[in-house]
Amino acid sequence: MRTLRTVVVIGLVTVALLEAGARLVPSVAPRVAQLEPERIWEDRFLDMMRSGHIDMAGVYQPHPTRGWSVVPNVHTVVDGFTYTTNERGSRSLAAYRPDPTKRTVLAIGDSFTFGVEANDTATWPYLLQARDPRLNVVNLGVGGYGIDQMDLTLREAMAEYHPQLVIVAFIGDDLRRALLSFRDYKKPRFVLARNQLQLTDVPVGPPETIVEEIARSRRFDESYTFRIVRGLTRRALETAAPPDDVPLGPGAMALVTRLFDDMHDMAEREHARFLLTYLSHGDGLFDPSLVEEGEEFLRSYGTAHHVDTLDTRPVFLQQKRHDWVRRHFQARENGVVSDAIYEHLHLQRPAPTGDTTDAAARPPHSRG
Repeated sequence: MRTLRTVVVIGLVTVALLEAGARLVPSVAPRVAQLEPERIWEDRFLDMMRSGHIDMAGVYQPHPTRGWSVVPNVHTVVDGFTYTTNERGSRSLAAYRPDPTKRTVLAIGDSFTFGVEANDTATWPYLLQARDPRLNVVNLGVGGYGIDQMDLTLREAMAEYHPQLVIVAFIGDDLRRALLSFRDYKKPRFVLARNQLQLTDVPVGPPETIVEEIARSRRFDESYTFRIVRGLTRRALETAAPPDDVPLGPGAMALVTRLFDDMHDMAEREHARFLLTYLSHGDGLFDPSLVEEGEEFLRSYGTAHHVDTLDTRPVFLQQKRHDWVRRHFQARENGVVSDAIYEHLHLQRPAPTGDTTDAAARPPHSRG
């Protein structure tokens, strides 16, 4: 009994010393924050709730399955850029109209596909549509989305649109977002169980419920020691995204691989062509020596799974420009993306003879 008490006392003293040391060393706080990448997003959300207004730029709304989605029938100006959505909640200047004479194209992605900081007529899906009247391009991009939310978007959209072509466009950070349980708002998370995707953290509730959930999850957060142990445990189990300078582990890579597999399989079941597109941005458009995690993933995934892929980075680098925007793409950068996609698909301008057969009509690639 005395031995047990001694162990307990030693343990408590050790925890107290660790806690005191953590609070006294200035560098500990930011390191603890790195272990919990969702916390900065939760704090931002709580600040908005305290102000009495959830700022989703008037464009986004909570969604029970995907976390958040685009508000239908919006026409607004944010920071000088015009955003218009149609009755189905896709970025468009017109209502969606099914047209059996056209090839329906679903553009799935994040803010680079939706077109944050780009006017309605400057997004790459709009520019792709403008290149060829035979296409009916549906922009289903949503700002802040990870690979997991793109998968959920496609699950909901396949039966609604019955596309002939699915384009999934991603940036490197989208891989890491699949490990987050909170970003702009609470979001769903997939986990792998015997290599099968299982969706967790749904349904996503209303803002008031989210506030209560955050409060419950932070009951012991006054203790740095508890947060460190929790963060290190999540990191070891690969249920938390590592810092940007730390590569994703094998468990995280297996998850995002399975998500891409799922999207490819959905397209294949509907006999739609599938194109996985990588969007480099920032320094990647200027420095050819820079190694980008997303680009490396695209290469290895496309080769191993025999999936049609497009890396837009070489197209930017070949032009050797020094004035690409470093943030979200605008008309010039989105024009490069839409041109690259169009040429990759071997689409040709409709001939006056009426023969419109092209590569977009071919069956999708099969994965071995």
